Amino acid sequence: MKKIFLVISILCLLFAVFLFKFEGQGNLDTTIQTSQIVHNDSERKNIDKPVISKEPQEDRPLTPFEKESKERKEEKARYVKEGYGSFQPVSSSEMNDNIRATVKALQTGKHPERVSVMVKPAAFDKKSWNKSGSKYKKEYLKVVEPGRVFQSSKDPNAKEIESLSEYYQEIEQESEEAKIMVKVESGMPVSAYAFDGGEFSNKMVAQTVVADSTGKASFKFKGPSGVIMDTNIRVSSPSTKGYLTYIVHVKKSK
Repeated sequence: MKKIFLVISILCLLFAVFLFKFEGQGNLDTTIQTSQIVHNDSERKNIDKPVISKEPQEDRPLTPFEKESKERKEEKARYVKEGYGSFQPVSSSEMNDNIRATVKALQTGKHPERVSVMVKPAAFDKKSWNKSGSKYKKEYLKVVEPGRVFQSSKDPNAKEIESLSEYYQEIEQESEEAKIMVKVESGMPVSAYAFDGGEFSNKMVAQTVVADSTGKASFKFKGPSGVIMDTNIRVSSPSTKGYLTYIVHVKKSK
């Protein structure tokens, strides 16, 4: 009985070994075949892949995008080589209420909202603004607070600010100016700030003007010495919803 059991055990063991080898060979064959399929497919893709010539095509005219890209690269290279000037100090003959208020804030250390766009400006008081002969209105316009461009109306019934000029303009450094026009609530203040340098008609990077009876307001912007390439300008009004963003590209005069 023991001998029969031993023989059966040996036969079972041999069968198990045979089965293991058979499955291993099958997996190996499958792996090899799969590898060959991937390899052959990869070769086929490489063969079918079109060859793109990197040689310039002299007879093909540049597309508008390629032409603009080439001009921008040449313009930037010229700025690196020749320089683009430096910011000039404000002369005494150019002093105005806005500049005087900012200079005083720098000298005294008071009213940081007149110096930095990162400082929250004073809240706008519409009731005081609308009063006849309002002293508040005069004082508001005497001071420039860059952060005013982040103030807009929270009233759901307020109208949205509208643009009346191109969002992108190009001007030559010092000799030309861009004109930005918007429409807001009539008689309300409108503020603009140039984040990358430049000057409005008040000789500063920030300015507040008053919309006319039709709600139209405008800013004149120049790129003086030291200002080149794209300048981002934001415009908003505390009596209308939203804000507008403009880009003025300043090119150095040839």
